[in-house]
Amino acid sequence: MKNPRPHPLHPPGAWYVAVAVVIASAVLCRSTPAPAQSAAYPELTTELSDAVADALAPVDAGAAAELSGGTAGVGCPGDCNGDGTVSIDEIVRGVAIAIAGLDLGNCPAFDVNGDGSVTVEELVAAVRRALEGCSGMGAQSVCGGPITSTPKLCNLRVAPNPVQSGSTITISFGISDLEGDVVTICIAIGLVGGTPMSQCNSIDPAGQLLNLDVELPGIQVNLPPGDYGLALQVRDQTDAASEVVGTTFTVIRLRR
Repeated sequence: MKNPRPHPLHPPGAWYVAVAVVIASAVLCRSTPAPAQSAAYPELTTELSDAVADALAPVDAGAAAELSGGTAGVGCPGDCNGDGTVSIDEIVRGVAIAIAGLDLGNCPAFDVNGDGSVTVEELVAAVRRALEGCSGMGAQSVCGGPITSTPKLCNLRVAPNPVQSGSTITISFGISDLEGDVVTICIAIGLVGGTPMSQCNSIDPAGQLLNLDVELPGIQVNLPPGDYGLALQVRDQTDAASEVVGTTFTVIRLRR
């Protein structure tokens, strides 16, 4: 598929910088007033946000079983003896390291970020692994590299591209998250070189490992002809955010 024709006056790179700023502020729950260049912007942004939320929230047990392969115990927070589980005794040891001065050498597995200490967040991660197991630790993300506690997004695509105004598009992307605790989804859309419209939605976390190639159902695009940018970001319960991923697409009106 060929890349859409960039706007002659506003290169896509400038639009991505604008989107990154807008969506970063939106995901922190601050209002982002942005004049819409089309009345369709709010409607389309809402529809896209809702569709992404619907796609991520329900992950059935069968799908989770298929997605949670990998080597148990590889880098599992709190798994002191490397047996692929986190026991109550190991949690007690982690608490002792964090607040009672026990030497980290007693269980380096609690120091997830390698800073030489054990934080509350790292204790919470270990407790989660005690409750849910270490399955999926070390598995490969659909976005490349290991599946991590910080959510990953990738491969955002719009098809067909170009698309006729008034017809439907299919949006797809990859997402992975170790705990499946994504709770915020932000979408931004706008004319290349213009001011994007953004919206953030809260969703119920899946509560289990996510490693999905998502394809949203057809969404009608009632936008004037032009080159558009689309961006997506997610944030989890610990406030860890994925990178902003973006793509461009062209809306055309067929001549009769």
